[in-house]
This record gives sequence, C-alpha cells and structure tokens, in this order.
Amino acid sequence: MLEADRALSPTADYSTHQVLRALSDWTVWGYAIIFWAAATGGATQAIFGPTLIAAMGYTSTRAQVLSAVPSACGFASQLLSMVLPRLYRRFSVWIMLFSAAACAFYAVIATVEDSHVRFAFLCLSNFALSPNMPLVSLWMSNN
Repeated sequence: MLEADRALSPTADYSTHQVLRALSDWTVWGYAIIFWAAATGGATQAIFGPTLIAAMGYTSTRAQVLSAVPSACGFASQLLSMVLPRLYRRFSVWIMLFSAAACAFYAVIATVEDSHVRFAFLCLSNFALSPNMPLVSLWMSNN
C-alpha cells in the first residue's frame, strides 16, 4: 500500500499556484501554531530544565541530576496520554486541560519563592506539558 503511494508522488506535478493556495489556507497556519506550541514546550523544558533548577538555588551538579525528575514526570504523563483518550475520545479536551494545567503550574513557579515548591511545580508542569505533543499529533492527523 505504501509502495503504491510512493510510486505516484515523484510523478505528480505541482504548480506554484497550488503551493501558494495551500500556504494561503488559514488552517495550515493554525495547525502550524498548534504544532509549534506543543513541540516547543517539551523541548524547552528538556533543554533548559537544568538551568531553571540551578536558578532555584541548587548547585549545577545537583541541578543536572534533579533535571531527570521532571523528565520522568513527563514520561509518565506521556504514557497516561495513551490511556486517557480511550476514556474520552475528544483529543481537544485533553489538549486544553493539559495546556491550562501547565500554564497554571508555570504561574505558580513564577510567583512562589520556596525552591522546593518551585521544583515540585516544575515537575507538575512537565507532567502537564509532555502529553500535548502526542495528543496534538494525533488530533492533527485526524482533523
């Protein structure tokens, strides 16, 4: 089946008009923004996690070690994201719930002074942020 699809793609003709028409469709740009938001959040958390933890007052070595904890929370929620849509099949609801929770958790991180509380909410924010990428990918492929 894939061979048949691949066999047709090199011979297909695309005009500049078709490409411009596709790029002028607002849904393409809407999907791009949604995908960008889902992909950037998780990548940013993974890359800057040790820096955020070090800024909370932990040593750089301890921050590197502790950065595994938010990632583990994110991994657990990605596993959970495989189960939740079976309970309620509307992906958009799960995406909105997880996104709203991540925003709320980041707001707590920004306003609280205690480093232990900030770290706990960093773990919770990664828990809320991580399932968005697989859920958004599935939602986009079905809409």
